[in-house]
Amino acid sequence: MTLETAPTEFAEAAKARFAYRKLGLRDGTPLICLQHFSGTMDAWDPAVVNALAQGRPVIVFDNKGLGKSSGATPDNVAQMAADAESFVSALDITTVDLLGYYPAVRPSADRAPDVRRAPAALVSDIGASGDARPPGRRPVSAPG
Repeated sequence: MTLETAPTEFAEAAKARFAYRKLGLRDGTPLICLQHFSGTMDAWDPAVVNALAQGRPVIVFDNKGLGKSSGATPDNVAQMAADAESFVSALDITTVDLLGYYPAVRPSADRAPDVRRAPAALVSDIGASGDARPPGRRPVSAPG
């Protein structure tokens, strides 16, 4: 199953209906992919997600109020983290790894004591500096 072919499922939590897709292996610690403020699960590059899913379970989701999920869209990172934690809890997952766009990963990792690792943060910081190098080519503050 791939990001493009995985069925969209739904989980109820925090007065919202979260849309998500599961792909990859059935067993193992799932990698939860966090998007930026207005990003949806369809914004992930299938080549990246599908490659990650070859060796582990991967879950992409639409955070509260975005894409196919219901509820009020968060207007701050702390609420995004709280909503992501509610989503993971609704799936009855006890241990996760996180991958996402900084700054979404750090607060999510700090909030949940059962986050095993937040192994990488993809940086989306093209702005004043105009630095458009790929994430692996510029400094990244890795959680932990």
